[in-house]
Amino acid sequence: MAATATTLGRPAVRRTFVPPWVRRLSRNKLALAGGAVVLLVALAALFAPLISPHSPYQQYTADQLVGPSSTYPLGTDELGRDVFSRVLYGARISIQVAAISVAIGLLVGGSLGLLAAYHGGAWDLVIMRFADVLFAFPSLLLAIAVLALLGPSLANVMVAIGIIFVPIFVRVIRAAGLVIVQEQYVEASRAGGAGAVRIMLRHVLPNALPPLLVQTTLAISYAILSEASLSFLGLGAQPPEPSWGSMLSSGRGFMTFAPWTAFAPGTAIFVAVLGFNILGDGLRDVLDPRMKL
Repeated sequence: MAATATTLGRPAVRRTFVPPWVRRLSRNKLALAGGAVVLLVALAALFAPLISPHSPYQQYTADQLVGPSSTYPLGTDELGRDVFSRVLYGARISIQVAAISVAIGLLVGGSLGLLAAYHGGAWDLVIMRFADVLFAFPSLLLAIAVLALLGPSLANVMVAIGIIFVPIFVRVIRAAGLVIVQEQYVEASRAGGAGAVRIMLRHVLPNALPPLLVQTTLAISYAILSEASLSFLGLGAQPPEPSWGSMLSSGRGFMTFAPWTAFAPGTAIFVAVLGFNILGDGLRDVLDPRMKL
């Protein structure tokens, strides 16, 4: 009996279940690189008050257009404001606008996409024609038209960019939903007396999350670029708010003798947009069910 206990008493090796997508993520250098860039931008936005050496609004009139130094890491602008501090606070504006505008597009477009996929028929026809009308307009021109009606402000920029994303999320959710509603477990739920809302929220939406997550990541990158473009045109964040687009607009006049005023916000836009795009492409590969485990 003791021998048996000794033989069987060896410590058991505990095996933890690791989801396949986690293993693919750990091997996908593209997704990891994009995630690292996105994390860096998010941390810069979150801890901007702690990292920035100066107030983004403080004007040092004796230090106008001073080059990069230990006091001003990225130099100063035409009003003597620290460019590095304004770039950090500009990240907060970009992330905030991107998050809220994508949430607006996801909420409205996702709801309409679920209705179109589940009910079909006239619902599908009307909703998709509405999405086609929005798609007919170039996205930036549509945002400018909305801002022409609502007026230039950061809140209106969120609404304008959110409207751009509505038809995109309608198509993503509808395309995934049309396949899911034909599954046997959905038919079983209908036969069991489950209502439309319960089926859409419990079965259709969770199974549409992979393409939705990829599209959301890519939409955030486009939202950052759109906000910068609208602020560059004077339709977004108003002075003295430190938006990357408005900084780029004001700095373009000093490119010949103070290039850091435009180079710093331009680089920030490039890095943030590239990071979210790379992350989106990596997530598409990770969440693709056709990928080998």
